[in-house]
Amino acid sequence: MGEGHGRLFDMLKHRVRYDILSYLSESGPLVTVGSVAVGAGISLQLASYHLRLMNLFGLVVRVQRGKYVFYGLNLEALRQARHVLDSLIGDKT
Repeated sequence: MGEGHGRLFDMLKHRVRYDILSYLSESGPLVTVGSVAVGAGISLQLASYHLRLMNLFGLVVRVQRGKYVFYGLNLEALRQARHVLDSLIGDKT
């Protein structure tokens, strides 16, 4: 597995980031940081911190509209992660 994939999976294994991704998958395509914080049951500061990290690693997209910042899932990055897992599992199931 390449170093980029290892970092991606490091991002996914953190409980708070997993909770944020779960919330984003159940919400609309783009939501505010405040909505993420409430939905994931964490502080605004913690949500903002983890969303910035996930944006740096490409797991989420960030869209600024005026003074508001919205985040959503980067579906292509998640599909790539699934593809890596599928290639590791192969036909062993």
